[in-house]
Amino acid sequence: MYQWRVRVGGVILGAVVLGSALAPAARAGESSPRAIGSGATGRFAVTAVAHGAPGTGEGILTITMAGPGTSWADAANTAVVVEATVDGGQWQTFVLFAGATPFSYSGFTGPLTTGHHVVAVHVDSALSHVTDPVAVVSDVELGVVLPGDPEYVALANAPVMYERSYGATGDTPLVQWVSTSADGAGGTDLAYQTVWTHEDIGDSVVPANEWGKWGRMSDIDPTIRLTVTRDPRTNGFVTKSATMDGCSFCPPSAPATITDHLTGDDADVAFHGGYFGTASIDHHPIIRVFTGNGDVTDQGTSPFRFQQVLVAPPGPGQTREAVMDAHPWTYRIMAQEVDREYAQQYSTDPRAILPGDTRQYAIVDLDVTPSPATGPTASGQSSIAVELTLTGDPTVYSNDYRQAGAPTAYPFYVGGHARTVVKLPLGWQSHAISGVNLRLDYPPGSAQAATATVHSLSVISLTSAYDPVAVATPAPTFSTFPELVPARP
Repeated sequence: MYQWRVRVGGVILGAVVLGSALAPAARAGESSPRAIGSGATGRFAVTAVAHGAPGTGEGILTITMAGPGTSWADAANTAVVVEATVDGGQWQTFVLFAGATPFSYSGFTGPLTTGHHVVAVHVDSALSHVTDPVAVVSDVELGVVLPGDPEYVALANAPVMYERSYGATGDTPLVQWVSTSADGAGGTDLAYQTVWTHEDIGDSVVPANEWGKWGRMSDIDPTIRLTVTRDPRTNGFVTKSATMDGCSFCPPSAPATITDHLTGDDADVAFHGGYFGTASIDHHPIIRVFTGNGDVTDQGTSPFRFQQVLVAPPGPGQTREAVMDAHPWTYRIMAQEVDREYAQQYSTDPRAILPGDTRQYAIVDLDVTPSPATGPTASGQSSIAVELTLTGDPTVYSNDYRQAGAPTAYPFYVGGHARTVVKLPLGWQSHAISGVNLRLDYPPGSAQAATATVHSLSVISLTSAYDPVAVATPAPTFSTFPELVPARP
């Protein structure tokens, strides 16, 4: 498995030798980092390496950078935007969402041969959202994933993604993963998904709705699904089928400048677009995000071009949010965007449905099968609310805000393996969870069963550094309550 993946700055995986023919970037611990000012370009001589014999494969560029004076939580000085190229080839975008903290940003390059290359790093003042954009580069490295590597097929077909025009301030992609399987006819099915910092349209209009339905304020969506085969003559790829997570009612050539308000409908739309490069091994489909909730199209471009590398997918039996658990910094960036975007409607009071500090929310990961109902309606449990109690605190806190006075019975969780959150007082981690109750909301008129089948239930706390930690919980109890909201939108 290749090692060139997104990771926190300071952790360098894979040996890369920086040449001295050009002004080099410093390897960690060798010399001072190099600052590149607004509109300037820094050039770095880098030797690309592969695991095993030298050769040509898919390149991965990793640049450790910081944006002094910026923070993803700062509405005025949010992020520096950098464009990078290898040997004068196609540029790709890095939004320095980690702010002034050094962070290793990675992207694929297309076909790359091991050996010496020149990496250019340009600070784009027009795209940056900061008064004085400066990128401080502390490390540059190139890796090559060879065709024999088990990760090669997925990486060599990963999408080139043009982002929305406000990528320097919100809804920016953080990580991407792929689920792979054999198609039964010698091909490989590839389904790519992306984690964005936030969702700007849809559930997030009412933050409590997004948090309650998904257990997070980030956006996780599929982008494109491909079935590809290898051409033994060229070692390249042939697409057997491709569908995008698109919008069925949007115009085919929706401009990037006028459609960000569209919610979209996450429909499967056939991909008929182009691919990055001209050689058969340049098999990266080109897509563009063009709605506020992540729908993509195969037409048009934008100023933000992302070529994301791949992180490990969720494990068997895990929800999609497990990818965020494996990369805890995603919670920090998500939290900073929440703090910034909802600054005028922000409250840490657990009785308020307004968004609060991300770390005060208990993340509940549960897989429950509701029991069938009997009676005139016989429609079964409409939702299941999660109620938590803390030692030394008589208040019952629930994901539908019972602590505000009365349960809303809003159907945030309706069964299956998913996540929700319970808003608790700040510092709740110093108390043990003394009780977990599943309130089974049922349609009036039905004879409601008093229990449900719990396949799994766990509570996750975020530390002060946003690291997810499992919290001990007692066995759940059950109660019932008549539904007040028949279904969630």
